[in-house]
Amino acid sequence: MSNSGSSDASTTTASTAAFTAGSSIVDLAEVRAARSRTASAADATRVAGDDLFEGIERQAWIVGTAAELMISGMNRFIDELDVLMSEVKVAKEFCSACQEACELEDLDAMIEARDRLRAEFNSRSTSAAGLAAE
Repeated sequence: MSNSGSSDASTTTASTAAFTAGSSIVDLAEVRAARSRTASAADATRVAGDDLFEGIERQAWIVGTAAELMISGMNRFIDELDVLMSEVKVAKEFCSACQEACELEDLDAMIEARDRLRAEFNSRSTSAAGLAAE
């Protein structure tokens, strides 16, 4: 037991001797400069982090603006589709009425249906041309 205790003491003494023998006088200005560089690096990291968040915030704003424009465009597209769907519905009803007129067996009824459909078609074309001119 005493051997192990003396070997620990000699190892500690040897390491202390090596440290003091190999070391020189500590220059406090150099230590302060090293600490200053470390602090500056930490500040630079913090500033870089702030810049990073500002960049992310700017990109989020850009994405938000682009999303608003896309939503606006989609709303206009939906409105145009609604108008188109109503026009298709009117055209389908007109075609169905024309088909029914063609299937009539009475010639006078066919002529009346044709005239009525022509007047209806002309009134729609005139109103559509008037709306387009506005």
